[in-house]
Amino acid sequence: MIAFLLVSSSALAQEPSLGWPVACAEGKNCWVVHHVDQDTSPAAQDFHCGHLTYDGHDGTDIAVRDFATMQSGLDVLAALNGKVVRVRNDIDDHHGTAADLAAAKQSKKECGNLVSILHAGKWVTEYCHMKKGSIAVAMGQTVAKGTKLGQVGQSGLAEFPHLHFSLRHNNAVIDPFTGKGLSGCGATGEELWEHDIPYEGIKIYAAGFAGEVPNASALNLNAEQTSRIQPNSAALVFWMALYGLEAGDKINMTVISPDGKVFVESNETAAKQKIRYFQYAGKKNQMRLMPGEYQGTATVTRTLPDGSFLTRKAEKSLIIR
Repeated sequence: MIAFLLVSSSALAQEPSLGWPVACAEGKNCWVVHHVDQDTSPAAQDFHCGHLTYDGHDGTDIAVRDFATMQSGLDVLAALNGKVVRVRNDIDDHHGTAADLAAAKQSKKECGNLVSILHAGKWVTEYCHMKKGSIAVAMGQTVAKGTKLGQVGQSGLAEFPHLHFSLRHNNAVIDPFTGKGLSGCGATGEELWEHDIPYEGIKIYAAGFAGEVPNASALNLNAEQTSRIQPNSAALVFWMALYGLEAGDKINMTVISPDGKVFVESNETAAKQKIRYFQYAGKKNQMRLMPGEYQGTATVTRTLPDGSFLTRKAEKSLIIR
């Protein structure tokens, strides 16, 4: 991602009220996975003093569940009224392999397919990694807030399908969650989104059952629960996928069988931070699986600096006939 100069910013006149730039419900079918990096050192911290960012990151990354969701089409929307000043629409989408990312860096088109919009008061918004061929606006076109610009994609320097949204004022990067530029983690400020977007340190975005050990790469392509499990399946496995794992997070995976007993349970402590993480617990099928309803629960618990706990949970059920 091309990094723009990050500078401190005092209160800005005529602050915009930003519409959400993707036609999705944050926390339900899309998730903020990276914020603006507020740390000037090689370390990285977001405005909340968490680690949902990386060194030099200059925008807000809004991810969708998987490549299949991207392919089905999810619109990118103009956050403000303005004039289109830059467009690119011919970069291939890819699957985020090491070779894909190296090619994006070599091309020096890390933003991939993009739209840039100039707004009143010298504000600029930019929308990156959009789907090839999806751009729906043209250079010089005047657009209103909410106008479709294109669709979420995985072009350029993108490890997973998402929109990279950046906001600048007088060429300085502004964090839309604080209304300020680089002012350090924990800085107070008013977010610029027209609707409140809560900060979520842990986001369990998919979970399900499988008849074998799940393949993380396959889940990146399609995390929809489609596996049909029979009484004679090779195994019964419950899995979950999350964004925002921190070192020290406690991960519990439990499956309860139809008779109310624990079928399988695992407990782990995360050794290091990972922006995207898969975990599963299961058991090989030695005989035949008991018919009835199985309940799977994934729980991630984090101890916060003040001693309180942040807990996120996903629950799924499976009926074997």
